[in-house]
Amino acid sequence: TTRHTTASLSEILNTDWITEQDANLLEKLIMSTDVYVVENADTEFTQGVLITDSTFVKKTKANDNMIKYTINIEYANPVNTNS
Repeated sequence: TTRHTTASLSEILNTDWITEQDANLLEKLIMSTDVYVVENADTEFTQGVLITDSTFVKKTKANDNMIKYTINIEYANPVNTNS
């Protein structure tokens, strides 16, 4: 029998084509130690997340034409499995 289980929620976030200015903002987010996801724009409820990517490639319009990022996150709080 299973006496204890833990689960975590992770997601892969993809951007659309973005500007170089937005790319600079995302690079700061990737390197930040304090990142939150806003659950609803109408409230102040947020959840802490960990960015699990350890590397990224700096992209600019000059060397890559279009800029797009994929960011892997994991929610900091475990998922309630009712077990």
